Amino acid sequence: SAGKVAPSHASATSGQVVLTGIAHGVAIHSKLYPIIYSLSYMAYFATPPRTPSHTTTAKTKSFPWTSPVKLLRLARLWFIRLFLSPLPILFLVSFGLTFVVLTWLAVYFYGEIALQEGLIYHFSRVDHRHNYSMYWYWIYLARARILSTTAGAASSSLALLGRFLLLPQAFLLAYSSLGMAPIQNQLGL
Repeated sequence: SAGKVAPSHASATSGQVVLTGIAHGVAIHSKLYPIIYSLSYMAYFATPPRTPSHTTTAKTKSFPWTSPVKLLRLARLWFIRLFLSPLPILFLVSFGLTFVVLTWLAVYFYGEIALQEGLIYHFSRVDHRHNYSMYWYWIYLARARILSTTAGAASSSLALLGRFLLLPQAFLLAYSSLGMAPIQNQLGL
């Protein structure tokens, strides 16, 4: 699994945006989970290179949780950096195009089963022992609840709770991507 991410990381640290996008598109096509690194790569390419004057130790300001205006300014800055800067867009287009072309080729040669087993299955699976399933514990509990009760409402509320519990993971992913990847890409990944 680490071998699928390493080529895209190596090309990112050498500044090759298109090659990073292609390697990332291939990695996502072969195994879906590297898609979580896309925001880190975009943040890395969106941040201007640091000069020695920027690396001096200065007083670190706290994250603007208490000031909604500062938080909105920060969100606006990241939106502009990520979606209106040329390097992140080039990365996004190259990885998206690579992924789409490879998926289209797989469907062309192998039929709809390639699309079903390669992508759609990940959104509808119910195997709780899947290695990289974010929902494995909640699926496991929901299955036990379905077997012990006949009420469908209990299992659907448990599934909804499992979805809400992904919010901390999404927050940590965004924080590590936007907070660490611009400074050191290895920490953001």
